[in-house]
Amino acid sequence: MLLTPVAWMVSTCHLSRWGILMGAAFEHPTPNMTRNLAPFGRWTLRDKSAQRRLARGGEAPFHSLGITHKWQYMTKTPFNETTYNVGNSIFPGFNDKDGIILCGYEWGYSAHDQYLEKNHKDEIEKKKSEINTFYSKSKIYDSPYDLRIVKWFGFFGHPLDINNGFSSFDKCLLQTNWCDDQGTYVNDYAKFLSEENSGNFLSIMDVFRPRVLVLMGSKQIQYLQTPAIKNRFFEIFGAEVSPLDVKSKPFEGRKFKIAFQMFERIQIISFPHPSGTRGLSDNYIKLFASEMKVILDNYRELKLI
Repeated sequence: MLLTPVAWMVSTCHLSRWGILMGAAFEHPTPNMTRNLAPFGRWTLRDKSAQRRLARGGEAPFHSLGITHKWQYMTKTPFNETTYNVGNSIFPGFNDKDGIILCGYEWGYSAHDQYLEKNHKDEIEKKKSEINTFYSKSKIYDSPYDLRIVKWFGFFGHPLDINNGFSSFDKCLLQTNWCDDQGTYVNDYAKFLSEENSGNFLSIMDVFRPRVLVLMGSKQIQYLQTPAIKNRFFEIFGAEVSPLDVKSKPFEGRKFKIAFQMFERIQIISFPHPSGTRGLSDNYIKLFASEMKVILDNYRELKLI
């Protein structure tokens, strides 16, 4: 069952290796508008306690402005998000609530990432202080994961390169991962159900309350069905109105399972991992373009964009 405009209106409704600025009305934020950034964000701050210390230390700018609660601040001005595991800027009114979340397994650390970290530190430091959508961020690193997702949205009839990637639709996208972790490849899928990692995922869901969740990795939809996680989903997103529906379609090449599931306030779609799935053809993904177009059309109608 695909999400209809009526179902979307039943009720109303932050991730990266570099915590980037929240996007808002300020095109050029002044230094006292921003929070401190970790050096290379998720690239070097792999220790959880270090991340928490940084997040606590980043609160000083709020207090200096007489603001004690960051959500009060975030609706007015951009800031560098370090508390939540997000990969691009937050745009109030777009992806801070009711957005589209793209969720992978964990942050990658490819040979290309390591090369950039070693040889282009100053350039990266500059880029991470800028406001970026998922699309504009994808152009910085040329990540195969990011670039393939961009391509897929073109297949779905909702391209991400309008207005240099800063269209209203682009601003609705928010990148995150199930784990606030980093690795060259995933070799321990059991860790995703740990209290820490499932808690990371659920906190993102609770804080941002997306209307569309695109899981980029087929195992995540299985994790979501575990009682502890699914029960929390009921609390955040309401009752399940369309149970898990796993589909495959006739194809001459290798076939994969694409899954759909819907709660009262969220539509979930599960795809194979864009860059880590052997044999995954773009032509196979195109077979699901009509379903995705309906979902995204309905989303845009809800957001009036």
